[in-house]
Amino acid sequence: PEAVAEGVDDDEDMEAIRARLANVRS
Repeated sequence: PEAVAEGVDDDEDMEAIRARLANVRS
């Protein structure tokens, strides 16, 4: 369960990070 919860959090974090990177690059 912990691994799954962390996986979900990681996915959400990755989306936020990608959005930030896109803003910085553009």
